[in-house]
Amino acid sequence: MESQVKTAGVKIERRPSGQGAASTTNLLLALIFVASTCTLFPSAGAAQQGQGTRSKLPVINKITSGGPTRAAFTGSVQSLNPKLKVLNVSAARGQSTAIFPLGKKTKVADINGQKLKLAALTPGTNVIIYYEQSDARRTVEQILVLPGNSLQTKKKPPSS
Repeated sequence: MESQVKTAGVKIERRPSGQGAASTTNLLLALIFVASTCTLFPSAGAAQQGQGTRSKLPVINKITSGGPTRAAFTGSVQSLNPKLKVLNVSAARGQSTAIFPLGKKTKVADINGQKLKLAALTPGTNVIIYYEQSDARRTVEQILVLPGNSLQTKKKPPSS
């Protein structure tokens, strides 16, 4: 004797015994599980059907301090304008040049830490400039004067 049961709009045929009884029971349990899941978690069911709104997880795209960033520039002095307090430096590698405004707090020193005057920054002097960049403004903190031609990687010929 077969009977028909409607569950969630789906016809399920029940067979009292035989081959289809176990598979019908499993199908009925699966439908009950899906129906209870959709009832307990309505947003999951809506997301599967494309209805409703999805909840958004908070995501941090960028973490920025908003303050100045510290950087270094290595190159050779092209010119120094002591009246305007502006230093023009060509990059050690590549063809680029950079212009640095010099302030009252700018320190000039050699690699041993001995203080130097701005007059020591003659054209051709190899330097490392430590500065802070905030928005479009640079603030030079320290200029380190390197000895000789230390930025060039020329090898000396062997002595005989």
